[in-house]
Amino acid sequence: MAYVQGIRAGESRINGNFRAGDVIEFPIRYLPWVELPTEIRFARRDNDADISAPFELRTVDEAIMLVGMGQIVVDSMTISQGIVRGVAFNRTNGLLKPQLFARINGLVPRSVDMEEPRLMDEGGASFRFAVQLLPTDISDSGLSIELYVAGGRTVLASLTLSRPANDELERRLIALDSRVQQIQDASSFHIKSLRNELKEQITDVQRRVDTFIEYASSFIFDRIAGERREEIAPIDPALRAQMENLRSFINAVPAISNGSKKSESAAPTTATYVDINSDLFTLGWYAVEVVDGNSFRWMSRTGIIFNPDPGRIINEVLIVIDKVYGATSPLLNCYFDALPAVLDITEDPATSRFMARLQWSDDIPAIPVQTFRIESQISASPARAEGSNDERILSIAIREVVFFYRV
Repeated sequence: MAYVQGIRAGESRINGNFRAGDVIEFPIRYLPWVELPTEIRFARRDNDADISAPFELRTVDEAIMLVGMGQIVVDSMTISQGIVRGVAFNRTNGLLKPQLFARINGLVPRSVDMEEPRLMDEGGASFRFAVQLLPTDISDSGLSIELYVAGGRTVLASLTLSRPANDELERRLIALDSRVQQIQDASSFHIKSLRNELKEQITDVQRRVDTFIEYASSFIFDRIAGERREEIAPIDPALRAQMENLRSFINAVPAISNGSKKSESAAPTTATYVDINSDLFTLGWYAVEVVDGNSFRWMSRTGIIFNPDPGRIINEVLIVIDKVYGATSPLLNCYFDALPAVLDITEDPATSRFMARLQWSDDIPAIPVQTFRIESQISASPARAEGSNDERILSIAIREVVFFYRV
């Protein structure tokens, strides 16, 4: 029998007499998900006695050489609140975490968020994944989603939402709508770029005109001031005409304001508190823990939370971070759906907790969203960092989440 951390990974019946130094081939059927490095132990089935020294497995490449890449199978792919969710299985090589991506409407590639692998009883590992959808992904013809593994061309799973029957013509119509939308977006971006370029040119011309006016005024006034006369003589008519023309030109040029925008008054908001036990905590969250009467929830590398009221516009989101694993302060990236959010983190010295405040960027208009996503740049496993039995990947622990909506 072959065991990987007590999990059976292979079995072979060998008959005959053997001597020390003889080579015995032992097939390994699959590898479960465990932390590397690890060992493959070979023992007798009847008395569990070791028959040889264990084989050390250090890297994923060695696991691929031993059992191959395995086969990725996707099951239970569904759409809920703007997120495509599902589970991927690799029953042969559980040490190989697949890199997946989705193709929207046959054209637009989209990254896939994946949780840490989970050990399966029958061998291998399972991976929960999620793909964020945008309102622009759904066209008049419908929506199609295809899931691929990085480097492969075979479709692992697909979903199609459409009014007519699901056929090749419908897929082409959806792809055509997506391509037209891309062309429109590219045209809008090009027009916006031309407007910005034209505005910069006008500003540059205005700057040159202002410089010329300043120089001409200084020249004329210096000429007048430099003429010292004992008696006041009448001004030269030609010089008077130049001054009048210059004064008219100055009055005709509109002033360009370079000041900042007027600050808008704070809009009234309403608050919605999200319970830490709520099902709105979806991909990337572990079970709720209670220590000294305080409840919190650990996040893996990435965590997604559903918007409690997706029909309303979020003004800001406040998150109370109770703990940070592997660092003194959190290092996060946050998104409203796929749009980046502005993040401000402050620490409370009295409680050693952090308050994270998420708001819309000034250059992004606030729109209704389905989710917001948190990505931690710092994460670690207690099993590796502390030598404990906790093999989870931890980053931050959330204590409270409050959504503030515009009235």
